[in-house]
Amino acid sequence: MLSIEYPNLAALDTSKESLAKWKKFEDEPETIMAESEMQRITSTIFPEVRDIKGETLMREIKFLP
Repeated sequence: MLSIEYPNLAALDTSKESLAKWKKFEDEPETIMAESEMQRITSTIFPEVRDIKGETLMREIKFLP
């Protein structure tokens, strides 16, 4: 199970800053390999490695003493 923790739900909202960060992240692999090569890797290797069953948003509740 892969778990990613966010400080709050507002961190999941989109903003210009977060969109710019993700755009930079998405553009980076294109400088390393061609789009067709990335698609081949995604379609052939990922299904062998991972079997995604679903996605769930969980909340942690902390009780104060």
